[in-house]
Amino acid sequence: MKRLLFPLTLLLILLLGACSGLEGMVHPREERPEISMGVFSPLTGDMSDEGQSFGRGVQLAHNQRRYLGDEPIGLVFYDTKSNSFDTANAVAHLTQTEKVQGLLSTIQIGDAMAAISAAGIPTLTAATDGKREGGDFITPLGFNNEQQARAMAQYAERDLNLSHIAILTNEESDYSQELGYHFASALSSGVKAEVLEYHSGETLFRPEMRRLQKMGVDGVYIADRSTTAAYLVRALHEKLPYITVLGSDRMDSANFVALGGDAAENVYYSTNFHSGKLTTQEAANFVQSYRKAYGMDPNAQAALGFDSYNLLWTAMSRQEEPGPIHLQHALGKLDQVSLVSGVYYRDPQAPQPVHIVQIQRGIPRYRKDIVVTAHPQP
Repeated sequence: MKRLLFPLTLLLILLLGACSGLEGMVHPREERPEISMGVFSPLTGDMSDEGQSFGRGVQLAHNQRRYLGDEPIGLVFYDTKSNSFDTANAVAHLTQTEKVQGLLSTIQIGDAMAAISAAGIPTLTAATDGKREGGDFITPLGFNNEQQARAMAQYAERDLNLSHIAILTNEESDYSQELGYHFASALSSGVKAEVLEYHSGETLFRPEMRRLQKMGVDGVYIADRSTTAAYLVRALHEKLPYITVLGSDRMDSANFVALGGDAAENVYYSTNFHSGKLTTQEAANFVQSYRKAYGMDPNAQAALGFDSYNLLWTAMSRQEEPGPIHLQHALGKLDQVSLVSGVYYRDPQAPQPVHIVQIQRGIPRYRKDIVVTAHPQP
């Protein structure tokens, strides 16, 4: 198919060329497929590792399912550059200019909520924050922050036998605050928990380390993006090298391991997917295909990107009439669908398995599954 290089396309090519494995491209309007999906994720900036992993998963699924019947499926990527402004703009551009029928998104879904609602566009997201469940057109995959925080709190208390835990949260991050709250709430009265807040942009954390040294804690829970988490574990490794460090799904990132270095060793974190815990042949095939295509193991964002594309593809194949309302209706009917990251349930409060892994010699090692609901009954 002939491709026309106009400014937006050129921008996408430059961005995607730097992100190995992403081939989505804008076509001339007269040649664009009638069916298309838009992907908005951070391909550059400090959250690019998560965004690129998600994009590679989407691209792999697209390579395997490029058609819906006889109709080709277009795939358009939009780089949100790890900031709120571009995330909000992504929805308007993909729906109004590129005329996509559905959206796939990784983190930062809260920044796009208003635009998604205004556009009335079906959106599948791998975001874990509570805002993902706040829109009629948003379909979340995987666990949410409450579920992963409760799972890690249970593991810290029952498996690691920690009795005094400091919860480090970013005062300016809703993601961090939400995780910290649910982690603290899930601990029993037998565990002492203290919240220690810091501000965005810190890298040395000297005041926080001095306070931690006085607290006498035996564990620390970090709830923040991969870059900040890496700086925190480096500070902890220098001042409190023998303390047990726990974290969240944002640590499932090559960026965290690379930036954290030796300080990332033995850190525990929660994740939606791990290649060492495969329960279906479909998941095993995905890992094999991903390794062949990209020369690396997939992380959770890659698996959720793959699953997001396939779930939207399935809904498109079953919608009775054209239009976003009918596509959302078809999505709403999907339930208990087997995916590579687990089983998709229509009910966001359904029990979700949370994988606990530990980094050893720079490699995440599977430790345990903990199944939790979002809102336990008293």
